[in-house]
Amino acid sequence: MLHWLTDHAVIQRMLTATNRQRTRNGLPRLRMDLKLCLAAQKHAVWMSRWGFQHSSYTWDECIHSGPKTPEACVSGWMWSPPHRSILMSGQRVGFGYWLERGQTYWVALVD
Repeated sequence: MLHWLTDHAVIQRMLTATNRQRTRNGLPRLRMDLKLCLAAQKHAVWMSRWGFQHSSYTWDECIHSGPKTPEACVSGWMWSPPHRSILMSGQRVGFGYWLERGQTYWVALVD
């Protein structure tokens, strides 16, 4: 199913970068989940307005601020053991991204 968010080039690049890391580690690819993407996008926008912090969602979550590309964001998560562990778990993922006043906000939710 195509959706404006799951089909967005930036979101697709996040999925590709994450699945490339999973493949290197012998893990199956994550599947994009619309519900998770919508929640991740909502939180990315929220962070741009209210501050960089984790959400109250029940899914495993990675957040980042600063990297200018999806690949740099995923690379940053891979260097962080807790974030890497989250991205190497689960079967479904949703990504969100927002750019506000030159600052980027990134969110991954994994289930």
